[in-house]
Amino acid sequence: MKALVRPLVTSAIFLGGIFALTLAPALDRRGLPGGLFAAVILVILMLLSVRVILGEFPPRGRRRILADAARSRDLQLRIRPRIPRSMKTLPSFADGRTFGADAWNLIAFPGEPVVLTFDRRVTWQDSYESPIWMASAACRIPFEAPPLIVEPRPTVATDPLGPLPSRSSESDQFGHRYRIRAEDPLFQTAFLDQRMLAWILDQRDGLTYEVGGGWAMVSHRDLADPARLDESVELLRQFRGKIPAVASSVRSIQGAG
Repeated sequence: MKALVRPLVTSAIFLGGIFALTLAPALDRRGLPGGLFAAVILVILMLLSVRVILGEFPPRGRRRILADAARSRDLQLRIRPRIPRSMKTLPSFADGRTFGADAWNLIAFPGEPVVLTFDRRVTWQDSYESPIWMASAACRIPFEAPPLIVEPRPTVATDPLGPLPSRSSESDQFGHRYRIRAEDPLFQTAFLDQRMLAWILDQRDGLTYEVGGGWAMVSHRDLADPARLDESVELLRQFRGKIPAVASSVRSIQGAG
């Protein structure tokens, strides 16, 4: 349903322009300023259209940054990629705020494991709220993980949540900086052990870490800095390497059912 909101808003803007142009002559015949009315409505609709259109694309200059990065590494940049369907098990996709059609600028980095970097648009519950863009790096993990996401704690209480419940952390410092949402509480305890918590706290602020299905992903919002591309690839591989071995088998009874 959310995927239809933006096209519907765009159609409403278009129809509103036609209505204003149609109504203007009728107002003129009644001695009212129909031309002025139509001009005001069209200006308002034009501003709304610009806002909608700009939200559909990654930030200006992003493609050039990534094209230069891909060229220097002899890699291919795919502007409108199809991400693997299995990646939709990640919380950021399962929340329904990022759709497959919203992924742009994919680069595949060879190595162990192969890392896919891409930009993704995140939409909100409010259709009038501008979307944000995040840069993500994702790779496969050697087991099927229940959905779990560690995200910077929001600065506003109205930040929309997906279906995963929020859960607490044993570390007050960690809980102050990050919000944990997880499907399986026992898996969360095994996955976010003391070593993993300490490693995440050692990283810079503004990063989101998640696992789901056979994937792990790290995301951030600093799309203007070219250095973040290599940083994300390396950070994801470190994150994957820090996953406790016991996390591959620990599940709660509720989660297993």
